[in-house]
Amino acid sequence: MLFLIAVIAAALFAWFCAEPLRKNPVPFYIGAAVVTVGMILLGQADLSLVNPVIQKYVIGIFTRGALAAALWCVVAYAGAMPVGSAPIKKLMPARGELSIFAAIVTVSHAVTWSVTYIQRLVKFSEAGRSPSADFVVTCIVCVLLMVIMLPLTVISFKAIRKKMKPKTWKNIQRAAYVFYALIYLHVMVIFIPRARAGRDGAMLSVIVYSLVFLGYAVLRLRKLYVQKRKPETRALLNAVSVAALILCVGTLGIVSRNTKPSLAAETPAETTAPPAASETVTETMTETAASAAASAETTTAQAEETEISSETETTAETEETTGTEAPSETTAESGEAPAVTEAPAADQPEAPAQADPVQPEEPQTEAPTEPEPVYIYNNGTFTGHGVTPMDAEKDYEGYVDVRVTIENDVITGISVTGWGDDPDYYWMAEGEIVNRMMAAQNWDVDAVCGATRSAEGMKEAVRNALDSARK
Repeated sequence: MLFLIAVIAAALFAWFCAEPLRKNPVPFYIGAAVVTVGMILLGQADLSLVNPVIQKYVIGIFTRGALAAALWCVVAYAGAMPVGSAPIKKLMPARGELSIFAAIVTVSHAVTWSVTYIQRLVKFSEAGRSPSADFVVTCIVCVLLMVIMLPLTVISFKAIRKKMKPKTWKNIQRAAYVFYALIYLHVMVIFIPRARAGRDGAMLSVIVYSLVFLGYAVLRLRKLYVQKRKPETRALLNAVSVAALILCVGTLGIVSRNTKPSLAAETPAETTAPPAASETVTETMTETAASAAASAETTTAQAEETEISSETETTAETEETTGTEAPSETTAESGEAPAVTEAPAADQPEAPAQADPVQPEEPQTEAPTEPEPVYIYNNGTFTGHGVTPMDAEKDYEGYVDVRVTIENDVITGISVTGWGDDPDYYWMAEGEIVNRMMAAQNWDVDAVCGATRSAEGMKEAVRNALDSARK
């Protein structure tokens, strides 16, 4: 978990570098600024060829804000520890320099994601759609964080602090409490939806961030109570503090529990391999029509053979009944009747009357029935789950759930029912990609739409839905 690693790194840095940072801060500021500029440039570059481990744990610890948040936690805890404790003695003298260092590191995260957020807002404006509530809250919180951080950083420089009245400086510094609360809110807006969606590691992130930030709040309130009331024993206070922390973190854990149903319950137990990229529903319908035509030709040929056989049998019965030979030449085709035999002479005895020849009955053949088309998909509505390809630098990995309605091998409807991470991108992709898939009657369409990774996840979800619909 990235934040946990960042907390360990920030704590070690503060503990071992607090004294040199206090005595000679300029080299530390310059080093932090150089690293920040480098990370901003890397944040806008294509890192597809960079090792994913380096992307996440070296570059990502800066651009994702994990190290910045951890450094601010160290600064906060330095003022919340009990008076006279070792952390207070070690960190408090360098707390101002630590906050300036943390602010410089924060810039890499702020600039990288500001560019991303602005790009999203432009895309939404072009598409005529409104961003999600989570995205709007995140943008507002980020702006407030920068508005608070910048003046607090400026007045942390000793040269400026000396020119201010101590009471004024202290009153302004109290805004740091709001700053820490906004950091926690910003993190929770990001990770709680992920945890509720069942993302791996999201619940752990919620718990760890909550333990660190809410633990700071409990310690700060405890310290304030001790300074005001000066209790003789602190055992009960400590127990109440621990219980309050456990209650708060437990409540956050319950609120953030996974509410997304498992994929196994949504899809059939047995599935076949996904259709190839070139396979389309239109091709399936063409094959069905060809099969139907072949069946019709076979039925017609069988009917003709039956008719010929019936005529032959009828002719044989007629010959036996009349005792005469059938005419050697028939005029069925020309429609002419056979020649009439002359009447017998008068002196010849009259031949006994002969029964009328039995007329052959028309063969009773049933008209060939239209064969039922053969479909490869069941009719109905089917669900599919897709995963957004991961950009290790910007952390766009997520999921998308869809419902696909099929009737006689024709896709009649596609709807997105759920998503995780950056729903704004999914909304941006939904209108474009769904229309393309409906028009092509196929999941394999061009994904370039301004939200390519989200579109790829949507395509995968539709493909899996079609796969589960196969007979």
